[in-house]
Amino acid sequence: MGDLDEAANRMSIIEDQVTEYTNRLDSAFALVSSSFFVGEIGDGLGTVVINGAGDLVEVNFAPERVCETRAQELSEKLMAALASARAEKFERLRGDLKRAAREIIF
Repeated sequence: MGDLDEAANRMSIIEDQVTEYTNRLDSAFALVSSSFFVGEIGDGLGTVVINGAGDLVEVNFAPERVCETRAQELSEKLMAALASARAEKFERLRGDLKRAAREIIF
């Protein structure tokens, strides 16, 4: 009977750890979802801001710099800034998920 009790105790510990891991994952996703991420538009042209879903929510231009920039160049720099902000978002989420995974011992 001792082996069954030991197995039941171990299973209970694993279940608790899985619950804790799930809670940490939920927290990581919630934190990223409620955050905003900024990407710099090259050459000091301004910034873009995305929300946790990766949606563009704001573009801030430096008017004096934009006037000096060709439309095609501005478009490319804007898209690069957007990609940069989205990469930052995914890196933060990846880091939070790695931390949550490291803290779980099976």
